[in-house]
Amino acid sequence: MMDQPIIPYLTLTDCAGAIEHYKAALGASENSRMPCSETDPRIIHACLTVGSGHIFMMDAFPEHNGRPATNDPTQVAMVVQLKAPAEVDEYFARATGAGMTGTMPPSDQFWGARFASVIDKYGHSWMFNAQLPGQG
Repeated sequence: MMDQPIIPYLTLTDCAGAIEHYKAALGASENSRMPCSETDPRIIHACLTVGSGHIFMMDAFPEHNGRPATNDPTQVAMVVQLKAPAEVDEYFARATGAGMTGTMPPSDQFWGARFASVIDKYGHSWMFNAQLPGQG
């Protein structure tokens, strides 16, 4: 069982492509992948580890009344909580180097953390956050 009480579940237009993108851009590791069938390569469930957390993901299945996936920006953001401020810079550099769009470069914030954010090519927002020494 996972210790993470809430796990984001992303619906994508290209789950297999997103898995590879997140491996390159976020250093994700793939834990599981379940294709729909031998004749339908869409993915019905996948689990990745990003940092110390997990994300679940799947392809859209509109024919089963599933949430349609678009590449439009979403209203939900994933926060990757990191242990050291330098990791924020590392994650941001890797993500933007792999094609994610930087929306806020790494900087120290008033809430006592180093923070940065990006948007992936599927419209999902990712934030990188780490407490600054002596803050909290």
